[in-house]
Amino acid sequence: MNIFSNTSHKGFVILFAVLISAIILMITMGIFSISTKQTMLASSSREAHRALNVADAAVECALYLEISEGPLQGTVASNVCPGANIDASFSGSSTRAEVEYDFLRTEACAYVTISDVSNSFADGTTVTDTTIKVRGFNLCDTDKPLFRDPLLVERVYEVSYTRTPVVAPGTGGGGGAGGN
Repeated sequence: MNIFSNTSHKGFVILFAVLISAIILMITMGIFSISTKQTMLASSSREAHRALNVADAAVECALYLEISEGPLQGTVASNVCPGANIDASFSGSSTRAEVEYDFLRTEACAYVTISDVSNSFADGTTVTDTTIKVRGFNLCDTDKPLFRDPLLVERVYEVSYTRTPVVAPGTGGGGGAGGN
């Protein structure tokens, strides 16, 4: 007599193979999903860095313009910042000046607005408040950001400072030892 019959074990190997295959497929799909999300996150980080870098370069260029050329006079030299194409428009009056320009780099760009507001006081001194606002974008076409692109990233910098006149020693400002 045969105690162990093969009739009750039919199909067990196929069921076991299907179960193992399903488990391996689920693990593979989970790993693929995680790697896809990591790739998207890395790409997003790269694009944010590109927007941040162009905004930072545009702020540095604007600060250089303000330091080298003083308060806005109505013109911006197009060759001030290497590697940037500057197209400026100026508006202003005797106490307020504003310049806007596009800061273009290879695929990234920035919009720059520099505002100077002058305040004169009774003692004849003039104080200038300057605000530089930069909007940097990672994806641009010739002169405009690609607003319809889902990967477009914008980074904004705003720098404000006050420029006060420098008083030379012995010309006022008090406290010096004077000769009699």
